[in-house]
Amino acid sequence: MEIISRFLQHYQEMTITISTFAKPFRFTQAEVDIFIGRDSYMLDDAGIVSRPCLTYQYGIYASPHYLKKHAMPKTPDALKHHNCLGANIAWEFKDGLHDVKGNFSGDTSAAIQSAACQNLGIARIPTFLTQHLVNEGKLIPLLEGWYAKPEQLKMYYQKLSYQPRKLKLFIDFLLEQLARLS
Repeated sequence: MEIISRFLQHYQEMTITISTFAKPFRFTQAEVDIFIGRDSYMLDDAGIVSRPCLTYQYGIYASPHYLKKHAMPKTPDALKHHNCLGANIAWEFKDGLHDVKGNFSGDTSAAIQSAACQNLGIARIPTFLTQHLVNEGKLIPLLEGWYAKPEQLKMYYQKLSYQPRKLKLFIDFLLEQLARLS
């Protein structure tokens, strides 16, 4: 949200609406100008521009309060004994996939991050979203030597013969700001 706020401070006449997609979708039917995500969410690619915009890693985090009540996991296998926040799916580590379970799920990293900060369990969140919380002592990184390889976030938009100036401004601004996070 900080990047969006900076953009709107510079271009106050612009209007931005943010939506989340929990499932793969057809870009051309979604009534959006830009999608930032991973290839696995895109069901169509004809006439769609795909631009890499951020390389990131998922990190594993818990609050200090949660770790006072529960043993700190030393390996990904130890997560079986913890409340892992997010969908009940396998989390990827450098040694492969590990099944996790928990009592809270959400379709945004912000929801999972908030639950972790509220001592509900262990979360898997992109590292670029959590650095400020680590610096403030609200979250503690876990299993750092086990993280899987970095992933690529991409920006998608329709290939148009004419791109509106406002859309081009926003695309260029986002690409510049996200490049600083990589």
